[in-house]
Amino acid sequence: MGNALRGAVPHSHDKSALICQSVPGHFLSQGDAAGAARILTGLVDAAGTGWIPSKLGVRSTVPDPLTHFWFAHAAYAYWKTTKDQETWAAKLLPMIKRMVQGMISGAFAGTTMNDGGMLMGVDDEPMFVNALWYNAMGILAEQLPLVGDRAGDHFERLGGRFRRSYLKAFWCDQHNCLCDSGIRDDPAHNAADYLPPPTQSVNATLPFSAIPRTKQRQAIDAVRKHGLREMGMIVGGATVTDAARHHHGGHVSPLFLAWLAEGHVRTSDTPATAVAEATAWIAPLKHHLDRTAVLAEHYKTDATSATDAGKPHGPTMDETLRVWLWLTEMGQRPLGNSKRTRI
Repeated sequence: MGNALRGAVPHSHDKSALICQSVPGHFLSQGDAAGAARILTGLVDAAGTGWIPSKLGVRSTVPDPLTHFWFAHAAYAYWKTTKDQETWAAKLLPMIKRMVQGMISGAFAGTTMNDGGMLMGVDDEPMFVNALWYNAMGILAEQLPLVGDRAGDHFERLGGRFRRSYLKAFWCDQHNCLCDSGIRDDPAHNAADYLPPPTQSVNATLPFSAIPRTKQRQAIDAVRKHGLREMGMIVGGATVTDAARHHHGGHVSPLFLAWLAEGHVRTSDTPATAVAEATAWIAPLKHHLDRTAVLAEHYKTDATSATDAGKPHGPTMDETLRVWLWLTEMGQRPLGNSKRTRI
């Protein structure tokens, strides 16, 4: 496979959220469990009795929710891949529990939890951030009972309340997908080329999703209808026309294409066909990366909005690699096209 898709090794002042987002593709997909453990336990050590720093080597005065959500996701992926119970139970799981309890208690300044269990006051897209928040709660609900911690029951009940609140707040029957409440009264919401936010694709890729599988499928279909492009998903506007007008032809995100491809397969009733389709979507991006090992000439910003002189950080390339390897593995299985072979 070579190094064409490998993200950069973390350096001082790298954003911790991006590092965590890169762990499954950069380390776990390539069999470097020791590297993943080193990164994750290093972040726990850096937190000490406080919180994971937003940037390596820089002490955070205000903890960042996304940093901790992506840490939880990466740590769970590490445990699922390695079954390293010692590291998981001693360091990673306690950090996730402390983080979630901190969110609930208001330790993350400006971020509060409402009566329905949803986070309020987040700076980023509420629909996307709350999907990651639910994933962290789902991890605790599953894992705490396995280590004899009865607090898992609390998070399971909270998760049930959250799912009802999440669907009530974001599910849109008009488009059969998730729409942020702020767009509902905008005329663009009724436009023929309305562009549902591609961030919702993550709901079909996380281990614990706040929406049921049938709605994940509907959301994937809604997002791909107008947003799918050869090298990514179009973003940056409420409609395709708006994106093109304000972003010189539309900003295209390869990271969301990787998530769309994975979500398409995971929610399909015909997995063999879905794997072939998803592989075809990712292939041009994979081939481009094999030739050049960079994305900068095509993409001015990473899907996470983090840039370094216009060059995307690791998550885009690392997640593309992870999904490509996963699709390759799926393509080698005798999947068939039966509902009984759902992935």
